[in-house]
Amino acid sequence: MPWEDLGGHLAGRASASFGARAAGSGFEPDPDWAWRAYRPSESCPWTLARAGHLYRRLGFGARWAELQESLRRGPQATLDRLLSEPKGLAEFNAQFDELSTSAGQADSPERIAAWWLRRMLETPFPFLEKMTLFWHHHFAASALRAKNPRLFAGYLSLLRQHALGGFDTLLAVLTEHPVVLLSAGAEANRRAQPNLAWGRTFLEQFCLGPAVAQSEEIGEVARAWTGWFVLNFRVRFIPGEHDPGPKKLFGREGPFAARDVLELVVSQAATHRYIVGKLYRWFIADDPPSQSLLEPLVNQFGKDRDIGRLVSTMVRSNLFFSDLSYRRKVKSPVDMVLGLIRGMESLVPTTVLAQDLAELGQDLSHPPTVAGWAQGMAWLHPASQLQRLEWASAFFAEQGRYQRIDPWEVARRNGAEDGPGACRWFVSLVLQDDLSDESRGMLKAEMERMPMGTAEDRSSALRQFAVRLTCLPEFHLA
Repeated sequence: MPWEDLGGHLAGRASASFGARAAGSGFEPDPDWAWRAYRPSESCPWTLARAGHLYRRLGFGARWAELQESLRRGPQATLDRLLSEPKGLAEFNAQFDELSTSAGQADSPERIAAWWLRRMLETPFPFLEKMTLFWHHHFAASALRAKNPRLFAGYLSLLRQHALGGFDTLLAVLTEHPVVLLSAGAEANRRAQPNLAWGRTFLEQFCLGPAVAQSEEIGEVARAWTGWFVLNFRVRFIPGEHDPGPKKLFGREGPFAARDVLELVVSQAATHRYIVGKLYRWFIADDPPSQSLLEPLVNQFGKDRDIGRLVSTMVRSNLFFSDLSYRRKVKSPVDMVLGLIRGMESLVPTTVLAQDLAELGQDLSHPPTVAGWAQGMAWLHPASQLQRLEWASAFFAEQGRYQRIDPWEVARRNGAEDGPGACRWFVSLVLQDDLSDESRGMLKAEMERMPMGTAEDRSSALRQFAVRLTCLPEFHLA
């Protein structure tokens, strides 16, 4: 598949190997079918490719043993395990929270990013970290703008703590956190000068979505937040700076303060649609969904605002395992690099990794705008394609900053007996053996040229093969 065709591929993929139900770019699935729980069938079987899809979306890729166990256990048991809090999580969190305190005291945003990457790689609950990353993308707080790494580590901890709970609680907690207010330029909310930038960020980025709020509503939210300040990195309310006058919001009128606005905005249908839509694009596909498709989820989320239940419905669904979801997302830099690292069953120096991710466009300590990171095809352009190739070359280099990752040793440990066998194993691990005819033809020739000599020869050749594999467009689709 040529790189220039990747956008069209995302817009209308209908792989014969995954059935014809989603065939045609104009296909509109029935919502009742879409959100019904997936059960393997003759037309939609449980396969290695679907297991890999599940691990990419709910975490950061899989090790070979995890894929094999998933095939044996089936989708429901695998989903139950991936979505449930594992034993020992409290002890793991306590250990890493202590590390985060140390990283925060180092007064370095880079140390915080490195600590978080280590947590992503070692966590027994990758789904929770994937949700923490989603909410960080949503609230888009920045350690550089907040200028306090210790507080930033606390912000990430709060995201993790509430990532799967109620959206109303999450919103209330985060909008009182100094890192969020500082990042949004809302450290001062004076009665004489309501902070319109905060009103816009709160409504358009956190709640209703872009281009939904009226300018009058933005102004009223700004008035409701008057009196709130960040002083010496602590949030304080100064009563004399609050505007107690009547305000009109969403068809209601009253002397609304910040907490009143929170209650009003989380009850709005636009908020429910916005959050459901963002989670859809995070877990299902980069393509924007129709409102009719999302309506059942929007209605349910409006009733309970339960984030965990909403995501569970999404990822257990027929739609999630269909062609309308499979490889319909472009991998972010974090997804790309962590997927390879986990597949290689390795740990790497995460300080270096954090720096490389920033070069690739995803600095975990500093989202580029209040809207978070770009998504979809915005991740792929000529410069980023070259940067991704350079990173993969450095990752698989015999010597260098990633401490000599050895794909041949991992392949041998997982049953490969010779060079061609190691290549086949690597294709199954990284792409679950799901390739276009064009890509498969290119790789077949390289497999046949694999040396049969010493382990060093095989290792060197497999490194080159691994880098070649990361050049394929299929590799960059989640």
